[in-house]
Amino acid sequence: MAVTQTERETPPPLSLTHGLWSHYTVFDGLAGMRVEDVYQDSQGFVWIATADGGVSRFDGAHFDNLSVAEGLPHPTVNSIAEWEGLLWFGTFGGGLVSWDGHRFAVYTTTQGLPSDDILKLRVMADGRLAVATMRGVGWFVGGRCQERIEAVGGQSVGPVYDLWQDPVGRVWLATMQRGVVSADSRRLQAFTPEGRDILHHAWNLAQDLQGDLWIASNYVEATAYALRCRTGQAQPEVLEIAGANAQSSLKYGVRHVRADARGWVWHAFRGVFVFDGERWQQLAIPLQGREFADVRLSYEDREGNIWLGYWGGGLAFCDPSSLRRFSEAEGLPHREVTALAADRRRRMWIGTAGGMAVMEAGHLVPRLPEAEGPRLIHCLHLDQEGRLWAGADAGRVYCLEEDGLQIVQGADERVENAALCADGQGRLWVGQHPPGEVGWLEGGRFRPLREALAGAAGMERGLIGVDAIAQDPQGRMWFGARGDERALSCFDGRQLRVFGAAEGFVKTHYVHALAFGPDGVLWIGTGVGLVAYQGQRFRHYTVADGLPENAINALAFDRQGRLWIGTSGGGAVCWDGQVFKVIRLGSTPGENTVNTILVDHEDQVWFGTRAGLAAYFPNTLPPHVVIRQVMAEALYREPESLACAASVPEIRIRLGHRLQIRGAADVL
Repeated sequence: MAVTQTERETPPPLSLTHGLWSHYTVFDGLAGMRVEDVYQDSQGFVWIATADGGVSRFDGAHFDNLSVAEGLPHPTVNSIAEWEGLLWFGTFGGGLVSWDGHRFAVYTTTQGLPSDDILKLRVMADGRLAVATMRGVGWFVGGRCQERIEAVGGQSVGPVYDLWQDPVGRVWLATMQRGVVSADSRRLQAFTPEGRDILHHAWNLAQDLQGDLWIASNYVEATAYALRCRTGQAQPEVLEIAGANAQSSLKYGVRHVRADARGWVWHAFRGVFVFDGERWQQLAIPLQGREFADVRLSYEDREGNIWLGYWGGGLAFCDPSSLRRFSEAEGLPHREVTALAADRRRRMWIGTAGGMAVMEAGHLVPRLPEAEGPRLIHCLHLDQEGRLWAGADAGRVYCLEEDGLQIVQGADERVENAALCADGQGRLWVGQHPPGEVGWLEGGRFRPLREALAGAAGMERGLIGVDAIAQDPQGRMWFGARGDERALSCFDGRQLRVFGAAEGFVKTHYVHALAFGPDGVLWIGTGVGLVAYQGQRFRHYTVADGLPENAINALAFDRQGRLWIGTSGGGAVCWDGQVFKVIRLGSTPGENTVNTILVDHEDQVWFGTRAGLAAYFPNTLPPHVVIRQVMAEALYREPESLACAASVPEIRIRLGHRLQIRGAADVL
C-alpha cells in the first residue's frame, strides 16, 4: 500500500479559513517557479522539486538549491522520495538521481529504467522504490531496475504518472493514455451524468483511511468532479465538488489528490477543495497579487503546515493551526472587538461594541454592570497600580475595583472616551471625540488640557478626535488625533508641539495607534502607513515595503522586541526589523480589520477584529540549525566534521545569515 506522505498518529488541528501565509519565489531563493513536488525528509527539511530550476531545500529561513551547476543531470525534477537513507530525485530527461548530502549518483536506462523521463517516485509497502516514467514503471533495487511494466494486455501503457498497490497486492497505474489500469488488465472508468468519459487520463492516486482509492484525472468540464473507488467496488463513483463550479471550464480537471491522517481528502485544481467525509470546504488562499487558479499540488508536513506548489508561481506556505477564533457563540458580548488588556491576575479583558467581558479559565464572562446596558467600549488601560480602566461611549470611564467595575466619570452623554493612558504622576489622561478634547481625570472630573493651559503655545486650536495616547521615557505625552494638520502632537508639560509636513511627518487623516519600542523609537499607525520616529527624523513604511494595507489601527510589542501591527482589511503583520510577516486572520474584510492587539504573559498574540477575537499561538518548534561556515585558521563551507588544534585562538561558526558563534577552541 502506498501513502502520499508520512502519517502521524494524532494530526494537529487545522483550519481551512485562516492561517499564517507566506509566498516564496525565485526572488526569495527558490530554485524555480514551476513546482512539481514537495517533500519533508526525516530530518525535517522541506524539499521542493521544480520543473525549471532543480530542487531546493528549505530550512525555515533559507533555500539551498541543487541544479545542473551542482551536478544534477537535468534541471526538471518531477518527484522526490527518501529511500534507504538517501534522497532520490526523479528528473525528466536525466534519469533517477540519488543524493547523500554531498554527491549525486545517476541511474538511467543503462541500469534498466524504462525511460530517463521520470514522472513519479513511490516507496512501496514491500520496501522497493517504484519509478513511474514516460514508458511504463520499474522497481528499483540494488542499483538496478529489477522489474518493469511497459505493457498491459498487449498494449503499451505509455506515460505513467502514479501507481498504487491495493490490499490484495494488485498494482494500479495512473496513465496518460488508458486512465487507471491494473497490471492484470483491469481498467477503471468514470463518466459524467451526461455520459462523457472523465477518466482517460489520470494524474495521481491516493488512499484514504477507509482504504478507498481517490483519483485525480484530466478532463475539460465546467463542473469539477472527484473520483472515489470504494473498497470492494468495481468502478469509481463520480462526486461533484460542491462550490467549485465556475463560468469557464477546467482545463486540466483535478490536478492533484491527497489523503491526510485526519481522513480528509484534498483536491488541487482551481484552488484547493477538501472533503472531510461529509462536506466540501475550500481552503482560503488570501495571498494578494497572486493567481492561484492552477494549484499544482498540496502537501502537509509533520508540523501540520500546508504547502502549495503551483505552475509558474512558486511556492505558498500556510501555518493553519496557530490561530483560534472567538465569536458571540463563545461568549463575546458583540462580534466587533475594540479593546484588549490584561490585568495583574493575568486575566484578559475584552472590550466590544456591545459591552465588556473577561477571559477566565478559557471562558468568556460578561462584566459590565447590568444597569449600564450594552456600552461601546473604546479602550482599556492598566495603570502602574494595577487598576484597569475602560473608556466608553456616553462619557463613561470605568475603573475595575475589588468589588467590580465602578463608574468614575460619565457626565456628558455626547462624549466618546476613545483613548486612556496613565502617566508617571498617576494622572489618567483621556482622549475624547467629539469635541476632540484631551486632558486628564481630576477628582472624577475631566480637566481639558486646553483649559488648564489656556494661552500656552500650541493650544490655540486644540486637537480633533484623540484616538491614541502614549508617554515616552522622558515623560512627554504623545497624542494621535484626527485631522490632516494636527494628527500627531507632543506635550512636554509646558507646550504642545504639533508635527506636520515641515517636521517631516506624513500627511494623514488620522493617527490611530502609538507605541514605543524597547529602543525608545516611537511607532505611529496612520492612515497612510507605518511611521517610525527616532527623535530627529521620520521613517515611512507602506505597501511598497511589504505592508498588506496602509491603514494602521493598532500596534504592540512582544518580549522579543517584534512589532505587531493591526491593519484595516489586510490582517495582522509582524515586523522583526527586516521583514513584514503577514497573518491573514480569515477570508473576509471584517476578520482582517484589526482594531486592537494584546501580547499576553506567554507571548501569545491576541487580535480584536471587526468579526471577533483571534488568538495567535506562534510555533514554538526550534528552527533547523544549518552550519554555513566555520572559520578556524581557514574557511570551511558547511563541513560535516572538523578537527583543529586547541591552540587556534578563535573559531567562528556561522549558523545562518545573521547568527554567529565565536570563541576560543577550548571554550567551544
